[in-house]
Amino acid sequence: MGAQYATTYDKVLYPSGAYPQTHPRRTSTVAFLRGMQPERIDRCRVLELGCGAGGNLLPIAYDYPDSEFVGLDLAQRPIAAGRALATQLDLKNIQLESMDISDLSVSSFGTFDYIIAHGLYSWVAAPVRKRILEICRDLLRPQGIAYVSYNAYPGNHLRDLARGMMRYHVSRFETVADKVGQARVLLKFLAESELEQDCYADVLKLQFERSMKYMDEAFFHDDLSDVNQPFYFHEFMQEAGHYRLRFVGEAMPADLDPSKFRPGVLEKLHELAEADEIVREQYKDFLRGCAFRQTLLCHDQMELSSDVRLDRISQVHATCDATFTRNNDTFVFRRPKGSEIETPNPIVGFALEVVCSRWPESVSFSQMLDGVRRSNGSSDADVDSNIAVALSTLYRAGFLGLQWYPY
Repeated sequence: MGAQYATTYDKVLYPSGAYPQTHPRRTSTVAFLRGMQPERIDRCRVLELGCGAGGNLLPIAYDYPDSEFVGLDLAQRPIAAGRALATQLDLKNIQLESMDISDLSVSSFGTFDYIIAHGLYSWVAAPVRKRILEICRDLLRPQGIAYVSYNAYPGNHLRDLARGMMRYHVSRFETVADKVGQARVLLKFLAESELEQDCYADVLKLQFERSMKYMDEAFFHDDLSDVNQPFYFHEFMQEAGHYRLRFVGEAMPADLDPSKFRPGVLEKLHELAEADEIVREQYKDFLRGCAFRQTLLCHDQMELSSDVRLDRISQVHATCDATFTRNNDTFVFRRPKGSEIETPNPIVGFALEVVCSRWPESVSFSQMLDGVRRSNGSSDADVDSNIAVALSTLYRAGFLGLQWYPY
């Protein structure tokens, strides 16, 4: 390990955890609804780049013993910890290796149905970023899906403002605790320094509040690292296109919430309906001040539908944690974090009641149909399409989850 540590991630261990948005169950659903035929997750091969101690990959390997998993990370201490846990759990279907991904090739571990690169792309040098996209191009199987997350503009312009000042201030301190503590002290001092608040102080206050939500080790690596390069979405996709990769969608719902914008704003955005998808997505980022993207990629020869395919909604399972009430002829659904929808449509209302009443289990489309017909006595031919349109709309808005694979 050189004098003592091979990397800063050996010296300061990054908090290990699971990231549900990277799970093949979720990424395969996005791709399936756009027209792809991803490999079943109970018999697939998954590669994670920058896997750390395997906190994200190990739980998936445990759940799907007939699938194969490979995790790579340059840091040696996290890999050793992950291997020890895999041995303790008696997992035979996962391989964790300390390896420079620049040395990775098809001959190393073969090809994969799913590739995950979470929290890596923005935090490595340009040659390594190019290598990540080369790996996605060369190691993805024909129906394969790659997940790549990265810091995004325009939202990260505000973080850049704080980051530059923090890095200057903490350069004189030696320990991680001192660097992290002093970075937060500086932000707080600057945010509270003026008698009358202005936009500059407001931004620094928001960045201070954000920093307080981080674990120290994560804040050290994410905000105080030597490399932290955000990108506009169109820039990232232009680079991905050089490696013959195309946009499948985002791992998290990316529709704009109409309640957050002035009347007419989204109608103006709809004027871009005929524009290229990359253009439409970029303007959505401008409106919401996007600071982080979780983009899914596939091979550029793949034919994708322009939106969620309604004919495939009947093949997925739905989940929703909302509580529901009826107010006369209106169905009201409220999620724990405050989002709410109302519908006077009994078909949609009864279908969502079935889904919400089964939380946290997933509910198949046929179970929703049965529930509607029992409650509403309806055999209308429009029942299927009513439910499909509603599920598609609520899924894009992030109100409910759809899963190609049940759980």
